[in-house]
Amino acid sequence: MASIQVRATLKFALVLCVFAAFWNGACGTTDVKPKPSLQINPGAVTFKDTIGSANPAPQSVAVSTDGQGPVSGLRADVTYGSGAPGWLTVALSDTIAPATLTLTSNIASLTPAMYQATVTLSAKDAANVPLNLPVTFEVAPPPPVKIGLSQSAIAFSDTAGTSSPPPQTVAITAVGIGTLSGLKASIDYASGAAGWLTATLSDTTAPATLTLTARNAGLNAAIYRATVSITAAAAGNSPQSVAITYNLAPPPPIQGITVVALGNMGTCGGELGRESEKVVAAMNPPPDYILMLGNSAMPQSGKVTTLQDYINCYDPVWGQWKSKTYAVVGDHEVDIDTIPPSYGTGMA
Repeated sequence: MASIQVRATLKFALVLCVFAAFWNGACGTTDVKPKPSLQINPGAVTFKDTIGSANPAPQSVAVSTDGQGPVSGLRADVTYGSGAPGWLTVALSDTIAPATLTLTSNIASLTPAMYQATVTLSAKDAANVPLNLPVTFEVAPPPPVKIGLSQSAIAFSDTAGTSSPPPQTVAITAVGIGTLSGLKASIDYASGAAGWLTATLSDTTAPATLTLTARNAGLNAAIYRATVSITAAAAGNSPQSVAITYNLAPPPPIQGITVVALGNMGTCGGELGRESEKVVAAMNPPPDYILMLGNSAMPQSGKVTTLQDYINCYDPVWGQWKSKTYAVVGDHEVDIDTIPPSYGTGMA
């Protein structure tokens, strides 16, 4: 009897166990599908820029899944690290993956430094959210300010013996960010004459004007060259040069009739007569008429110039121009005693 009760109790317990298993789903087959995971490519973003430049180009990050199913409710939020906030903007092309995350950086109001931020992606059905995307912005200092010149070469043209040409100018500006101060100008002459050029700065801080003045006084006809160097201690491209050329042309030939008048040639073979002859010989064109105004040959002895004096003293120097010479007699060509009461014979 006792054994029948035990068997009945065991059977009842088994029924309860089967019922409980069926109720909890143990008796059926249920497939549990894993949640999809978000994926990003690239896994990190870096911007680089320089103070004073335009903002760098936006960058894109592909947001996808591992293929286990769609992900909806996409959202992107920015958390800034140390430094100035607000330099990063993010935008999703869609709230359902796959989508594109666009990141835009803004350098305005930033100073040279390394800036960091984290973009956090979240979604309703993803298994691995929140998903973090590190973003770095490397902001470099501006390059040194540079010297800017409106022109790097200046040419003057003039004619020897005339007034100097008008001055010319070169504008000097600061290129880049910062102040360009301490400007200086110096002149380096090429071979030939020096001192014919003046370089003057209107100010030692840009913007400034460099005034260049060429002078032809004392210069012969030729081409003269010089270099003006512009320097500034803070400039990244100091020195800068301006090449100067001065083309000084010879004077044009004399037009019309040229008349030379001279006299009192001094002692026979003396320096006065020879130097005067050199001046006439160098004339271009040569003179048309030579007026010999007395005392053209001094007597080698006595008071009156003789024919032999002309042969010995005048002909070797001035005889070459006898065909165009017109002469008058002086007090040595005529026997005149200038001390009264004796006035000589008055004969030439």
